[in-house]
Amino acid sequence: MVRIGEKTCVMRLLSARETLVLRREIAQLDCADEEERALRANAALLENSLTENGEAVFACAEDVENTLSIGEINELVQCYAMLDRAENPSAEDGRESVEALKKAWSTRPMSG
Repeated sequence: MVRIGEKTCVMRLLSARETLVLRREIAQLDCADEEERALRANAALLENSLTENGEAVFACAEDVENTLSIGEINELVQCYAMLDRAENPSAEDGRESVEALKKAWSTRPMSG
């Protein structure tokens, strides 16, 4: 959960396919430089990953750019990166971190 103004939003990870499609779309944009491309990519990521009550918070990446500051966009993208690391641990995270995540996953309640 993240807060954007008065809204409490859910952040979800994009699927591999969604990520590939997003990367292709960003690659086709006419951007002045890599900084603009990165900002627009981050806005598109947030457009696709933030929901409130099951509905998209932003209709398009331009809405993200018009609503949030660069700092807010960067902060939310960092939250996305932390969520991704928590959900998809890497061998590069270090053995202790991986073991802690494995233990947390093995002790969580299962539905069914």
